[in-house]
Amino acid sequence: MNAEWLRYFVTVAQARNFHAAATELHITPQALSKAVAGLEKQLNLKLVERDRRVEGLTAAGEVFLQEARAILRSIENAERAMAEWRGSEPMGPVAIAGDGLWYHYLLPPILADLIQRFPKVRPQLHEMPPDDVEHWVATGKADVGLLLSPPKRAEFEWVEGMRTPYVIAGLPQEKRPWQELGYIVPRFFRREMPESLDGWPEETHPRRIVAEVELLETAIHLCEAGVGVAFLPELSIQERIAQGTLAVVAEAPRAFADHLFIIWRKGVHPTAPARELLSALKAL
Repeated sequence: MNAEWLRYFVTVAQARNFHAAATELHITPQALSKAVAGLEKQLNLKLVERDRRVEGLTAAGEVFLQEARAILRSIENAERAMAEWRGSEPMGPVAIAGDGLWYHYLLPPILADLIQRFPKVRPQLHEMPPDDVEHWVATGKADVGLLLSPPKRAEFEWVEGMRTPYVIAGLPQEKRPWQELGYIVPRFFRREMPESLDGWPEETHPRRIVAEVELLETAIHLCEAGVGVAFLPELSIQERIAQGTLAVVAEAPRAFADHLFIIWRKGVHPTAPARELLSALKAL
């Protein structure tokens, strides 16, 4: 059975669209459609309901999707096992998908240590929203995913890692009641959010807002410039607090923390670089 055709079929099944799947696979929609048709001819079964677009999988297609995924996982595991026989030192890319908090403030020292121990490892960092993180890990485009909450999908192994509490931070000053301060607040301007991105209980403890930003690092720089204070993950400002450029300036009305959830594909043997990274993250 043609492994490439299996991969094409799984990609179509996940995307539910020939054009989107072809773009992801870097082939033409015509080549993709021909490959799926060839697979259906080989099996003597219709797998995909389609006219001009994918309308879904047939009942046989749904069953075959699970088998195809299992076959591709087995092939991938075999390839990785043989790669390790060819060389004992971890090497090559390790793709990580996640949130900016972990990328900017957690991963740098971990990756520096990893590369020092294994100079041939090449980290690839992809910053994206949580749903995209899960998609990238599930489809094998990323080896490891970093999330702020447990994964929604079932095809992952995952563990909960470290947590970082939030604190009200600003220029060094005597502590004051939180109500007296002006706040820099994170917002996604391009879509409506049901609650504040920083976990502040806005519905019961409304703040006086002096600025709104999309990036955590922008909020930190505005705090350093004296524009206001912000409710920030301690991980992101611990070096600045140690250096004295920022300080905890008030007690928040409610405790809040970000939790690190580490995900990887279930049933797939991680590459040697991914195993080393997972080991370092789990030890936090």
